[in-house]
Amino acid sequence: MTYELTKGDRFNLSKEVPDFNKVAIALGWQVNQTGQNYDIDASVFMLAANGRIPEEKYFLFYNAK
Repeated sequence: MTYELTKGDRFNLSKEVPDFNKVAIALGWQVNQTGQNYDIDASVFMLAANGRIPEEKYFLFYNAK
């Protein structure tokens, strides 16, 4: 099962797939045709029922340790 999201989209995984136990996330983008350099940043976080991140370990970002 796959879902395609674009910038600004929101997705509630627990509502869409209530019985999930593993998640794989992939990022894709179009090659820059102008030849100029650019950066791609991504972050992923889990929210509890109260809409807050329960612990720092549930917020993932580039170069996280």
